Amino acid sequence: MFTHKTFAKYTLLLTLILFSAPSLVLSPEDAHAEELNKDEYQLLLDGPSIGPKTAPITIIAFSDYQCPFCKRADDTLNELRDIYGDDIRIVFKNYPLPFHKEADEAAQAAYAAWQQGGFETMHYTLFKKQREFKTHASTIDQYMRDRADFMGLDLKEFKKAYASKTVADAIKEDMKLGSKLGVRGTPHFFINGVRMSGAQPLTKFQEVIDGELPTAKKLFKSTSYTNLHKLRFEANYKESKPPVAEKDDTKTAQMVPVSKADPMRGAKKNALVTVVVFSDFQCPFCQRAANTMEELYKTYENKPVRFVFKHLPLTFHKQADDAAMAAYAAQKQNKFWQMHDLLFEDQKNLKQAETNPEYFISLANKLKLNIKKFESDRTSDAAKQKIKDDSELAKEVGARGTPNFFINGIKVTGAQPAPHLEKVINAQLEAAKDLKKSNKSLKGEAFYKAIVEHNIKAEENKADTAPAEDKKEASTILSKDDFKKLKDAKGITTLGNPKKAKVVIYEFTDLQCPFCARAFNTTKEVHKLYGTDVAIVTFHFPLVFHKQAEFAHKALIAADKQGKGADMKEFIFTHAKEMKSAQDIDALMLSYAKEVGLDLKKFKKVYNDPSTLKKVHKDIKLGQDLGVRGTPTFFVEDTRLIGAQPVEKFEEAINAKLKK
Repeated sequence: MFTHKTFAKYTLLLTLILFSAPSLVLSPEDAHAEELNKDEYQLLLDGPSIGPKTAPITIIAFSDYQCPFCKRADDTLNELRDIYGDDIRIVFKNYPLPFHKEADEAAQAAYAAWQQGGFETMHYTLFKKQREFKTHASTIDQYMRDRADFMGLDLKEFKKAYASKTVADAIKEDMKLGSKLGVRGTPHFFINGVRMSGAQPLTKFQEVIDGELPTAKKLFKSTSYTNLHKLRFEANYKESKPPVAEKDDTKTAQMVPVSKADPMRGAKKNALVTVVVFSDFQCPFCQRAANTMEELYKTYENKPVRFVFKHLPLTFHKQADDAAMAAYAAQKQNKFWQMHDLLFEDQKNLKQAETNPEYFISLANKLKLNIKKFESDRTSDAAKQKIKDDSELAKEVGARGTPNFFINGIKVTGAQPAPHLEKVINAQLEAAKDLKKSNKSLKGEAFYKAIVEHNIKAEENKADTAPAEDKKEASTILSKDDFKKLKDAKGITTLGNPKKAKVVIYEFTDLQCPFCARAFNTTKEVHKLYGTDVAIVTFHFPLVFHKQAEFAHKALIAADKQGKGADMKEFIFTHAKEMKSAQDIDALMLSYAKEVGLDLKKFKKVYNDPSTLKKVHKDIKLGQDLGVRGTPTFFVEDTRLIGAQPVEKFEEAINAKLKK
């Protein structure tokens, strides 16, 4: 067992290592991995976690809340949640390193919060405020209690758990398991048993998950969750040596050259914003991203934004190269985007190309292409060279997986939702307009080069890596402008009358979020206490890893159009568990509409109207602008409350407003 004293004289050396490598790993080559017994396998799957126990992929994450590389890796885990949704479950194991003096207390705080159902918020907060630990080293226990108090946890219970032997023993058990599995530093992961060491880039995780997912899903049909992961863990972890962590030198902003040979749509001349996407026609996340790009294209159709496609067929997608060449051949007949859409729409059948030489010809026939020319172009050296050039460019700019976006050079990784990309595009439109004012002669590719260089310099000159929105999130009180924006926005009134109420509570909710359901019951109690003095206005904020949430929010909007938004909201929260197992989510929402007593014809009309989903996305953007990062988030007038707070917290905020 290592002690603080043992490591004291090595602190300087380790600090140097800490800031020169993407993880702190002590002799991973010598890591000794032993067999786990049945009880230890169960312990490995127990404890604080995010994601369902129906997930075919389990990531065991050994982490240290004071390790900067663990913080970076946690951001990657959040991206994976966005991409894979309910297909992954992340189990967090504490492995506080002895030279991180406040890491033990942070681990205790996370575990104590978990016992009250507040782990996810505490986990996020600890990594967010990692730099503050040393500042509060002399009062670290009080600092952790203050975090719990701010979250609205039961402080008495938190204090008791935080100082308990039970929590201390649980952390020791985590470290014991880690040692037995050969963990010698943080962050350290086991993806269904496949070992991964260090703050690896997103694509490294994706490679392992994509390779493991088919086997795990197939096995899951005939066994339990616990047995599935025991079998996969046993099969994978002994053979997988801890990889040497790659240092990720990729910059956030990069110059990605655009040529006339690239498929392009939107403002082809004098664009102020260039969105480049590296994509793979056999990648399911690229299919999702393609739908998002279509949505963005429509949003910015009449604005100076251009969309550029680059090929990046991944090696483990066997038909991806052939699909890329088919798209290239269609481009030669001015039908690239039509072939692009066909390939993604028919992605499930793409494997047919392996045994059916006529597969791509059948797609070409649908587009009424000249087949002789199509086949000649599809098999040409020029097609192979174009795809090779794009793939090599991807390596140069750090696009190691798909999809990867570059918005005026700013890198955005993964199948991000439209509001997230819109936020970057809108910011770039404003920056580009400012640059254009001072450089009116700049046009076309010269302007594109200039705006990318502007973004690269802005990154280099950034003194504080914490973005403004993080500061906004940390602020308890909204600015006057933000509060006006919130009041002027059109939400759904679910309790009371905002026009007559003395205090309005604005909530950003996710109808598939269990904490939002808990908070919904709390707000009903609050409304009973204050009657007409308080009203609740609801805004939509479905999280990307809740796959059915958007459908539920569309149903809420459709019900509100018939004056029954409050009834539908309550019904959905009461029956939320049904959504995950629904074979047909649209049919389920229709059945809810029937139960609530709605006119089904009118309901379906609104539910299926594209503008309904746009309203949901508009609310998400509003929330993001106000610093909302999770659900539920409330604003008691201009005062922010994060999480499923108890009634007392609402009372405190409301009473303060009523006294004014």
